[in-house]
Amino acid sequence: MNEHQRGVEAAVKAGMPRSIRDDRSHRDRIVDAIAAYIEAGGFDSVHAPVETELLTVKVKATNKQEDVHPDDLAVDRFSASMKAKLAKKRAEGFGGWDDPEQCHIDYLVSLLLQQIHERAVLDPVDIANLSMMIHERGETPDYGR
Repeated sequence: MNEHQRGVEAAVKAGMPRSIRDDRSHRDRIVDAIAAYIEAGGFDSVHAPVETELLTVKVKATNKQEDVHPDDLAVDRFSASMKAKLAKKRAEGFGGWDDPEQCHIDYLVSLLLQQIHERAVLDPVDIANLSMMIHERGETPDYGR
């Protein structure tokens, strides 16, 4: 049995309905079934939490009982992209941005400035992740501004 077949079997066992109806319980069952599919190996394990989060965002977007603002949906989708990029980089061995002993705040700022000024193609996800790291460190770099 391949990964896809195991995932489908897990989704069916989790109670995947045959059709999407307009009530929350069916959508929740679908998200749970897809999560079971992911946990059974249906998606790459590095991206599984991100895939689950993206699916949850999509369910919220189609839920007529919730009034979800487009700003909130956009931030949810974008943050899922940020998480995916961070997970990919962790899998490649990168890390330590949150430890001042390993990574000085000036280094993070220089990476951000490099992303903005020296790259031929801007990557908004990289810019956002570097901005998040600087923000979360709680430090204010001073460059004489």
